[in-house]
Amino acid sequence: MQKGGRPYTEALLADIPVADPTIKKKHADIPVPAPTLKKKHILLKGDIPSPTQIPPGCRFHTRCIYRFDPCDKIVPRTTDLGGGHFVDCHLRG
Repeated sequence: MQKGGRPYTEALLADIPVADPTIKKKHADIPVPAPTLKKKHILLKGDIPSPTQIPPGCRFHTRCIYRFDPCDKIVPRTTDLGGGHFVDCHLRG
């Protein structure tokens, strides 16, 4: 899961906090949560698709930062990326 196949997966993975092992506690007897660092945040804009009114084409095209012409018209085919990973995306497939 290092690199997401779909842009939505890429955005989710970019928002996972990463612990910073270089920060030390000032007082060992006081439990202080270690700060976390985040990878580059990907802001998803646009409308969240309705589960009852699924948009034509790719289901995620209304919020995809990589959207291009066929995304809102044609349902992407499933592509095997190997290692048990599959993607339904015009860009990645």
